[in-house]
Amino acid sequence: MNLQPKQLRCRHQTVLNLCFFSIDGGPDENPRYPKVIEVCTHHFFKHDLDALFIATNAPGRSAYNLFERRMAPLSRKLCGLVLPYDNFGDHLDSQRRTTEEKLEKMNFPFAADIWSDVVIDSFPTITEYVNSDKFELEVEAIIKKNLD
Repeated sequence: MNLQPKQLRCRHQTVLNLCFFSIDGGPDENPRYPKVIEVCTHHFFKHDLDALFIATNAPGRSAYNLFERRMAPLSRKLCGLVLPYDNFGDHLDSQRRTTEEKLEKMNFPFAADIWSDVVIDSFPTITEYVNSDKFELEVEAIIKKNLD
């Protein structure tokens, strides 16, 4: 469909603020997954969107995703890698369940260092661990805005 600028305007002739997400469709990326809904709601309100659309591939179609194919060397590098569970202290109980989440998360920078050694199509891979604790969504603000 060929959309003209006129079709992307509302009655008041202001341009509609639209956002389109195209996701691969894995089980953790499914539009019905609660975290995906939470993130989309966050972006909807943060960017004052008029509409937000999520398109997803059918199951089993990820092999045709160019980005997914480019990630293969990175996945291959970590496949079968066994990280020493007690490198930063023991964070597991006798049944191998996490008891110290903070210690467990310290393994992620270690994995980022491994990825830094990967070369893809003659280009180096530069990785940096980003602490997710600093980038939490403001769920309370989203819920409050929904109630207003």
